[in-house]
Amino acid sequence: MLEVQKELFGTFEDMNRAWLARARSGVTLASELVGKLATARTIPDAAAACQECMNRQMEMFAENSRQMFADSEKLIRAGAPLSPMAPRPSASSVAEVVYPDEVP
Repeated sequence: MLEVQKELFGTFEDMNRAWLARARSGVTLASELVGKLATARTIPDAAAACQECMNRQMEMFAENSRQMFADSEKLIRAGAPLSPMAPRPSASSVAEVVYPDEVP
């Protein structure tokens, strides 16, 4: 049980670091857009900066979505042993155990 909790905690730490890095990259992208808009001399320059930012945001959204699903899978795998549907210990590895739902 303790090992499962450690693995879950480690998974949460990894997820937290990754999401924090993604948040920072979003802030950096917004900052870059502001800088480009401030230096744009024409409307087409400003439109190009906005388009570039929007394209990058869409890429980031796709990356974030893939990472969210990967993180969800990690959490499910790490927490699976805590599930009531998790495989039970075999009688060969533990003293003979009879569970109430298995009584003849």
